[in-house]
Order: sequence, then C-alpha cells, then structure tokens
Amino acid sequence: MNKIIFLATICLLTANITQAAPITFKCTTAEGDPAADLIVDTKARTLTWGGNQKYEIHSMSDRYISAYLKSPSEVGGEVWVFNRITGEYLRASAYIGWENSEAIKRKEAGKLTATTFQGKCTRPLL
Repeated sequence: MNKIIFLATICLLTANITQAAPITFKCTTAEGDPAADLIVDTKARTLTWGGNQKYEIHSMSDRYISAYLKSPSEVGGEVWVFNRITGEYLRASAYIGWENSEAIKRKEAGKLTATTFQGKCTRPLL
C-alpha cells in the first residue's frame, strides 16, 4: 500500500513539473504561411509572440487560454485566444495608429484601427 501511495505522489509531482515549463509552438497564418513562434508559460502567466510581444494571461481553462497586450499608444490593446486542443488562435486588436513617425511629430490625430489575425500553432514532435 505504501508503494502505491509513493508512486502516485511521484506521478503527481512529475506532472506538475512538466506542466510548469514554457512550451514553444510553431505557428502559421490562416493561409498556411509561417508566422512567429508562440511561447506559452502558464507558471509565469504569459504568452510571448515573436520573442518580443509579451501578453499577460488573464484566463485559462482545459481548452482555452486568453491573454491581453496593452497598446503602446495607451489606447486599446490586443486580445489573444488560443485553443489548447486544436492549436487554433485568434488575435484581435484595437488601437490608435499613425501613418508614419512624421505624423506623430506634427501631433496629428491618430486613426482608430481594428484588426484580426488567425492561424494555427503546433508543437514540434522533436
């Protein structure tokens, strides 16, 4: 009986260690073109897209992870929803943008912009 309890404890501890490590996914766009890698770190509660965009995970379930990235313009932001089962993702952003840096220098009003992106991320086998 003690051996069974010991083995069960080891299995549970090993499962928790495995889930805590960040996982890197290779992603493609909806058209099948290569996109940036996605790193999911459930312990740190972050999604990192392309090595520099770090989203804060605000909701996780067995099926979905959703995260948020605040816009640098302080208006709007981006939401990322990732299906943990199928690997499909949807990104939606709304923010104030400018045509170029000269428009910012001239203090022109920015344009409210909204975009969506979708695709699929898979975990490499090796």
